[in-house]
Amino acid sequence: MSFNIFDETSYLNARPDVRAAVIAGAFKSGFHHFQEAGLREGETNVSPYWNEGLYLQQNPDVAGAVGAGAFSSGLDHFIQFGARENRPGAPVVPDIAGFDENYYLSFYPQVGGAVARGEFSSGAAHYNRVGRLSRFEALFSGTDGDDILTGVGELNEIIGVDVDVRTQRVGDSFFVPTSFGTGEVDVLTGLPLGNDTFHLGTGRNPLNANVAAFYLGGGSTDYAYVQNFDRGEDELLLAGSPQGYDVFRETLSFAGVPVSGISISTGGDLVAFVEGIDSIEVSFEDPGRGVFFLS
Repeated sequence: MSFNIFDETSYLNARPDVRAAVIAGAFKSGFHHFQEAGLREGETNVSPYWNEGLYLQQNPDVAGAVGAGAFSSGLDHFIQFGARENRPGAPVVPDIAGFDENYYLSFYPQVGGAVARGEFSSGAAHYNRVGRLSRFEALFSGTDGDDILTGVGELNEIIGVDVDVRTQRVGDSFFVPTSFGTGEVDVLTGLPLGNDTFHLGTGRNPLNANVAAFYLGGGSTDYAYVQNFDRGEDELLLAGSPQGYDVFRETLSFAGVPVSGISISTGGDLVAFVEGIDSIEVSFEDPGRGVFFLS
């Protein structure tokens, strides 16, 4: 089952009643509503790239199954089976925002070989068709400005700031930040049912000797806004030690909508806000690298 086609903005624009319900707190998000009710109800306005009529036309067996009540819509079939089956009529989505080609090819040299042989046009093409469905790890990184990044597959490294990916040898890739999030508000969204690591700082590695937190210097005006965080499945990576941070529950006004969640700050400077959770705790400390994880 893959919900990668879902786009929050498209869904809320198509369903003002759902938007109102989210604002009222009845649902955590449009995606939450879609999973709980919209998919079952046959809602198909989930993406500018989804064409329900074309998918049913290209797949008459699916159209028959929908007519017989086996699926609520062609989209229902696509989410459950069609995405993995590479069915005709499936949407063609533009380049994956933030996908780091160099990281992917260095992490999976066999993909680089396949690209060189002409089997795939790029690492991104392999990831979109194969890797994201097969738990291949991918890095999604931002810029030195505001970014909206979404993990696409089931194993995502998500970094809102600009990083340089450097490789010592095939298979070993390291992040070296070239911006640190000052003045930025980055929206970082994980994939439900996947394993996402959200990087809120950088630790030591063979090519980077410095430990540094991101999103410092702007008080509460620069931070990472984290969505679809699943406790026990996803992690936040932070620089330093847990004793240097304050973690507390609060309601934040984001895009004019009050949202409940967890704020993480250091020295009174907001680093991140995690939407929709009530608590979080340290899951692992790595003093050698100068980082720790919250989950």
